[in-house]
Amino acid sequence: MKPNLEIVPLYETKLLIKKEYLKFMNINWHIHPEYELVLISSNGGMEYIGSYSKPINGTELLLLGPNIPHMWYTNNNDPASDNDYQIVIQFPQDIFNGILFTTRPFDHIGTMLQQAELGLSFPSANIAEISRKLNAMLTMDNFNKSLALLELLHLLTKSADTEVLSTYGFNEIHNNNSIKRMYDIYQYINTNFKKGISLEEIAKIACMTPQALCKYFKQKTQKTLLEFVTEIRIGHACQLLIHGDYNIIQVCYESGYNNLSNFNRYFKKIVKMTPAEYKKKMRQHAVSNPERDKSV
Repeated sequence: MKPNLEIVPLYETKLLIKKEYLKFMNINWHIHPEYELVLISSNGGMEYIGSYSKPINGTELLLLGPNIPHMWYTNNNDPASDNDYQIVIQFPQDIFNGILFTTRPFDHIGTMLQQAELGLSFPSANIAEISRKLNAMLTMDNFNKSLALLELLHLLTKSADTEVLSTYGFNEIHNNNSIKRMYDIYQYINTNFKKGISLEEIAKIACMTPQALCKYFKQKTQKTLLEFVTEIRIGHACQLLIHGDYNIIQVCYESGYNNLSNFNRYFKKIVKMTPAEYKKKMRQHAVSNPERDKSV
């Protein structure tokens, strides 16, 4: 299926801001011509942005450019929980008539918006401060919302590091069958990663030969199918180690591995520490930072 085209109801200010509590969150694969600045909080889920995928584990900030397909979901099905939410600002490419971001002193914002065409994350951003600003914007009048957005974008340009998420070309293929193929591949892997993943079955879903599929997937994502499946499995393992009461062997089998040695090897390759070291570190961090990610 192609990504759904989302119609964003922009008002006088040319921007929309909303906060949604997301029970068993499932934001469908979609695109829109507006920029999107989104704060996502979840203790277990996945996000897909173009060719990029990553487990959601905590609170993070993303800036997405126009027409880049994206979706995310959470595993939280507790109707009483407010831990999973998103705060979203959507604004058009010509906000402030566009010319503002091409001239000093605002051209640095224009540069950041160009980079956001592939999706940006801000690992070093002050999430608590940004969350306060976003929540304050929810009750502002239109004029002050516009000023606050400008201030927020300026603040993000000062982030110590940013991460470009997707690969070139992915946000240009949403009008043809390639986007359906990638969506179907993502869905199959995400549904079946706990058991054996069949290259032949994925190829059948994608209507390609196994050899053509491997070449196609590498071209679109800059990673192999094995690398992608491994990232999904290890991401799931990290969630279990942090939030579950599983021992290492149980986590191994729950994440799609039937060999503890292989699990440990892949885990260390991606996370740069063993599962036991990771579990100990995360538990210690939780004890010393009990308020982490409780910024709303």
